[in-house]
Amino acid sequence: MNLEANASIEIHNEDYNMQDYLYSVIGFIAIAIHLIINFKVMVKPESSTSQKAAGKYRFLITAIFSYYITDVLWGILAGLNWITALFIDTTIYYTAMSLAILGFYRYIVEYLEMKDWRANFFKYFGIGFCILENIFLIINFLFPCFFWFDENDHYIAGPVRYAALWIQIAMFSISSIFTGIEAFRQNSAKKRNLAIFLFSLVMLVAIIFQERFPLLPFYALGCLIGCCILHVYVVGDVKQS
Repeated sequence: MNLEANASIEIHNEDYNMQDYLYSVIGFIAIAIHLIINFKVMVKPESSTSQKAAGKYRFLITAIFSYYITDVLWGILAGLNWITALFIDTTIYYTAMSLAILGFYRYIVEYLEMKDWRANFFKYFGIGFCILENIFLIINFLFPCFFWFDENDHYIAGPVRYAALWIQIAMFSISSIFTGIEAFRQNSAKKRNLAIFLFSLVMLVAIIFQERFPLLPFYALGCLIGCCILHVYVVGDVKQS
């Protein structure tokens, strides 16, 4: 897809308000399921020191929970046409997204007990992505490059937004390849690699659709399915610890 040709996209719809409210429904469902399966992990500190990844897992699911909240508010505020509040919420939305990416790559380094060059690669990518995305979000207040609203109050997705999503697509492709290879090997980390492989694959597909359809909550759906996958594997590991 030509990034330059798609550097911005205007969103027009005769049923704009209703579509925005329906957009929030997925977020509400995601929040409900997220709390059902992760509430204890989010609020109860892990007393076991044998599970080093527990704290980073808590950071990840808390960041994703924050993302869900901003996603729900986005649909509501857009439906109400409260543009100033919507601009602020959209900024926090992308900040929460960057924190989720940071949390995911910090988490997999601990969860998979990476010790080689991959540990630094994933860890520093997460840190770098989070810092750069938030720098561009600050710049966006003065020089719109990430997103903006035109004179008709229509949301415009800028070139940096597309670049950020394509970087995520590339990184989830890499993490899915690495963990996919390890998942099909007979070793003690087979199930853990399978969990990260499935999460990465789900997010890869979700972000591709999100890039193409900005008004549909594919990213939230990807996070929801991915968290359910992790819950099956991770919570079992925490309990065993």
